[in-house]
Amino acid sequence: MEQPRATWHGADPEHLARLSPVSLRARDLVSLICLRGGGTPPDMSPALPSVLERVESMPDILLTLTSAFDCRGGPHQFPREDSPYERRLDLHVLQRLGLSPGDTRPARWLFARMAENIPTLDGLCVFSHPTERWPSWPPDAVAAYGRGLSLPLAPVQTPEASSAAKTASVAEIVTAERLCLRPHHILCILCYYGRETDAPLEIDNLWEPLVRMRDDPDIEVTLVEGDCMVCPPCHSFDPASGICVGACGLRDRRKDLDTLQRLDLLPGDTLKARDLLRLYVERIPEVKAVCDYGEATAWEWRSCGGSHTGAYEHGLQRLREWL
Repeated sequence: MEQPRATWHGADPEHLARLSPVSLRARDLVSLICLRGGGTPPDMSPALPSVLERVESMPDILLTLTSAFDCRGGPHQFPREDSPYERRLDLHVLQRLGLSPGDTRPARWLFARMAENIPTLDGLCVFSHPTERWPSWPPDAVAAYGRGLSLPLAPVQTPEASSAAKTASVAEIVTAERLCLRPHHILCILCYYGRETDAPLEIDNLWEPLVRMRDDPDIEVTLVEGDCMVCPPCHSFDPASGICVGACGLRDRRKDLDTLQRLDLLPGDTLKARDLLRLYVERIPEVKAVCDYGEATAWEWRSCGGSHTGAYEHGLQRLREWL
């Protein structure tokens, strides 16, 4: 079945092309952050200033992290690339980030993880007993790294753009003949409903679709993969690419498909709001079944913070009152 309006805004092909991955050594992340802080990293690659310019202008550009080794520790029994100092720094950065050579992540995520997992350079390139063969970075470069960690990257949407998107998308929800929603966003809507806040959010449209479905339970709802009527004002929604660039983006893709599987529906299926919400009541009585992954295997697969609050289940109770 054709999936209508799978991408709400549509992606800009030129924007997507500019986001194509840039390959760099894992240790270059340390140097990029040092550069952001106004320092000069030792033995810096001449290409890094131009890479930093791209990151500053497009923080969601993809970076592929490499090293002299591949994910097996090969390809050569005796390494032929980079110095021992450089090879060691590559591996320390990858290990601290929970990544392997060849992994690709958005620059925004990698910079956030560097701040979280490598807040200092102690043990990486600052040693308690440096030697001529294993020297510490100069103090000014180390200080610049610390400054660089504290500098935020540009937001995906400015507050003004997010506010404008909120106004336009809410107007569409109010007047639309049919709602287009991601399956897992209905879980989010019911979780929010269970908190009994009963008021709109500035950075999401979790309240307005619920009001529309409550006031008109016969309105049709089409389930879509991709951005939907909830997405436009979100601080992690990128209108140019039409995707969520937050660290939950991949996780939410799985949540969409897990929700569809439990509902026995497919992308593009359209039901009246009343009938669709009844399926959620009957087939997803607790949100942990979809949103709780237990102990995270990676940064991108962390459980949803609301999966253990009971808010979703309380939202279902409130929903039953008017279904």
